Amino acid sequence: MSFKTFYLSLVVNERADFAERSGTTVGLCHQLAYTDAKRVELGLADAMVAVSKGRLTLDDIPLTS
Repeated sequence: MSFKTFYLSLVVNERADFAERSGTTVGLCHQLAYTDAKRVELGLADAMVAVSKGRLTLDDIPLTS
């Protein structure tokens, strides 16, 4: 599942909770969902995978080089 598909499947309050529990902001999550230019560090991506409870993998999140 792509990050965009996962993130947009969440209702607004779930998006805020996901971002907070991952250690980031809703704004960054929106950028990841809607643009190809934004990338995240491996540590943040690991947190997002953990918070998603298996719905995301590292392959679903755009990583920095």
